[in-house]
Amino acid sequence: MSADYRAKQRQALEEALDLLAKQYAAALRDSALKDGAAQVQADQQAAEIDQHMEALQQRIDALALAPIQPNCPSDKGPEPDKAHDLLQARLHRIDFAQLEGLVRRILAGDPSGGRAGLLLFQRCGRLGGRRCAERIVSILKTEAGELFRPFPVRLRGQGDRNDAGAVLQCLAGHLNLSLPAQSGAEQLAQISSALCGSLQVGSIAFIEIHGSDWLTTDEPNALRWVVSDLWCRLLADLRVVAAGLPGSVTLLAALFFDAELPVGSLSPEHCCSLGDFHRERLLEIELQNWTAEDVSDWLGRFGMPGHPQEAIRRICNMVMKVSQGLPYMIEKELLEHCAP
Repeated sequence: MSADYRAKQRQALEEALDLLAKQYAAALRDSALKDGAAQVQADQQAAEIDQHMEALQQRIDALALAPIQPNCPSDKGPEPDKAHDLLQARLHRIDFAQLEGLVRRILAGDPSGGRAGLLLFQRCGRLGGRRCAERIVSILKTEAGELFRPFPVRLRGQGDRNDAGAVLQCLAGHLNLSLPAQSGAEQLAQISSALCGSLQVGSIAFIEIHGSDWLTTDEPNALRWVVSDLWCRLLADLRVVAAGLPGSVTLLAALFFDAELPVGSLSPEHCCSLGDFHRERLLEIELQNWTAEDVSDWLGRFGMPGHPQEAIRRICNMVMKVSQGLPYMIEKELLEHCAP
């Protein structure tokens, strides 16, 4: 059976993208092997090819979600699996405007001593905490490119105790460190020095601790330890590294609580507010329900691009009716109604 119209289009675009990828790799090799004017020319060529590749990828993505063309009988519509994966990857683009503003504020801050911020998010299970983390990663990847350094920590109820030691062990794994039988303070010093020492000009490191609820369950003082020990030590080493570099480096960390933070888990001196931000302290960003405007905007730009406005309005109304604005319900409904 011959491929349908949409499949042929996608195949042609993907073949063109593969050709450009080879040209891009060749331009990067030229840049690495040459110097002076020849290197500048190779860099410019790579940048132009990169822009062309991005435009092609956008066309491929748009094709995956475009409505069936009524005047083209051979157009069988979007492929369910490709559409579902693309929609899921775009969910983090709903709302989070306040969060994006704060992250960019940190990235544009005073570079002396390194740029840094420690964030906290509660009620992530209901209010889209996973998408929130994806949005932060997306912003940081865009800013840092190949210099983005992710350090995800995922705590779970099964297995070993979730405490300061578990966090250190996970960070050590990302750094390919083998922690000897030392005190916790000595292990922390080794990890912090290695993490900050791995940064170069333009680097952005992001430590994201998911399942932070287990920290307060298994070791009540572990959360205070994150702020007063782990974060303070990282900031001290970041200052040393930043002082020896000709440009900026950035370190962000975030704690994600699926439920609510237990009362009394943190002292006021460990916290700050948006209006009085201090990089040494923990800043809570309040997650909120998503509005009909948020959902409608996402549908028009990312979920149902090219579809009639009336179709978008109908889907938005149904999603909001079922979900009542709860992000975890909106995610489910959007994937159900937008994916073919």
